[in-house]
Amino acid sequence: MIDDTVYVSLKLVSSNDFNLTSDLIRSTNRQTAINDQDLIAFSDFQRVLEDYYKTHTGVYQLYYERRSKQFNNYSIERNRIVDKATQIKVMGSFVYGKPEMSTRYFGALFSEFKDRLFKPEHNKIVYYVSAFAFFKIQELLKKGVIPVRLKKFKYFILMMLKYELIGLKNIQFDSNKTTSDFEDVLSIINDEEAFKKIIDRINDNILSISENEFDLDSLETSKLKLFADKCKSFYLPNKD
Repeated sequence: MIDDTVYVSLKLVSSNDFNLTSDLIRSTNRQTAINDQDLIAFSDFQRVLEDYYKTHTGVYQLYYERRSKQFNNYSIERNRIVDKATQIKVMGSFVYGKPEMSTRYFGALFSEFKDRLFKPEHNKIVYYVSAFAFFKIQELLKKGVIPVRLKKFKYFILMMLKYELIGLKNIQFDSNKTTSDFEDVLSIINDEEAFKKIIDRINDNILSISENEFDLDSLETSKLKLFADKCKSFYLPNKD
């Protein structure tokens, strides 16, 4: 009788050294189907970013979820948890002015922005403030300050908020002035009255867009670069 039992070698490695664990995952990936976007969770930048989020407490508290479902067993408001996909979406909208990308799957998002995000020299405050601004926008959606019909354009609102607060200039991640600039932005965002005035102006701008140009009730409109350009045009000089 032929013995057709198949034996598989299994090697278990246990370590409390997170860096060693990360290195093992990277090396093992050469033989397995782990994607690059999964591996970013184990990068030094991701760990530092998670720790940076923890420095903001009270009303400013958000939680960076670099590993999937890591906060499942905690009683945390879902809107305060920022996963990797959301982080890329808010950076793509607030920093790079591409809110139409927010409808894409993580793989497409990662491919689009992987060479422009999560760099060791990047100032972490840019990542945090972008996410906090989005959190505040979601709060105003729940309160009805932002009309329900604009919910699909929340990433467009985030882009326009950047233009309201910082203008059209490119954000310099490695500039010494970046920290003070973004601390000022954070203060304005957390000023309920000042923030509401800005959001009301953004709402009015979006609602003023001709229905003959774009259907504001269509989900497809939120996928259009042309619509993003239209929203951006409110902040261009001599737009009239």
